[in-house]
Amino acid sequence: ISIAQYARKETVTGYLTPTFGTAKILVPQQGFIKELHVKEGQEVAEGDPLLTIVTSQISANGDDVNAAVLEALTRQREVVERQIAAEERRTASEHERLASTTKAIEGEIAQLEDQRNIQNERLKLSESFVSTGATLIAKGALPAVELKRREQAALEQAQHLASLDQQITVRRTQL
Repeated sequence: ISIAQYARKETVTGYLTPTFGTAKILVPQQGFIKELHVKEGQEVAEGDPLLTIVTSQISANGDDVNAAVLEALTRQREVVERQIAAEERRTASEHERLASTTKAIEGEIAQLEDQRNIQNERLKLSESFVSTGATLIAKGALPAVELKRREQAALEQAQHLASLDQQITVRRTQL
């Protein structure tokens, strides 16, 4: 037969009644109780403050360490808040710049598509001149040099049309 103690951790609802009349509360630093926020027998909810503990620490030069830490944290918070505000302004500015760029590119695409439509008409006209020239050569009414000139003009129109198509594709990928 042996006698032993066994402890385990449980989460329960209800209230805490100390077995030996007092409850031991552990804090991360030493200090003094400044204020009690509850009275004996009062029910408290999870997270309710029970008491306020003052932990004043004095550095070697006589300054309050907690006040210095609080001041440093306050300055750090102000810096971070300024950085957040600056980042929000930068983001808004970047959004406006991108919207403007998008609008400009869309305008360029519209102009290029208009040019492409005109160029398409020019190409059709050049091809028509070539086919008319071929008919006239067959009848002996047009020199062969003129037909070659018309074919060269049609090829140049086709190259220009291909160049416009490529420019439109590049602009669309920039969106």
